[in-house]
Amino acid sequence: MTSVKVTGVLKTPLDVGMDSVTVRITSTTTEGDTLGSVESKVVTGSDGSYDFNLVYGVHDIEIKDDDEYSLSGRVRVDATVTAPTTLPNLLINHLAN
Repeated sequence: MTSVKVTGVLKTPLDVGMDSVTVRITSTTTEGDTLGSVESKVVTGSDGSYDFNLVYGVHDIEIKDDDEYSLSGRVRVDATVTAPTTLPNLLINHLAN
């Protein structure tokens, strides 16, 4: 299964790295070996950094804040995504219907 490298730093509006933030990624479609409704979690580093591979498909991206997840967007990862990419780039340029 093909994937795209997602790497960057999650920041606040004040340009400060977001320490130990949980990003939940849920596949919404079954593609290749990845089943729909399966989720994975990534925790940012002390400087807000993240680095992971995201398989092709449609995924919900959620950020955990105050013990609750909020949906940032649903993205489509495919051959049109230039790797490496960032979470903001996916959420701005690759939203799924």
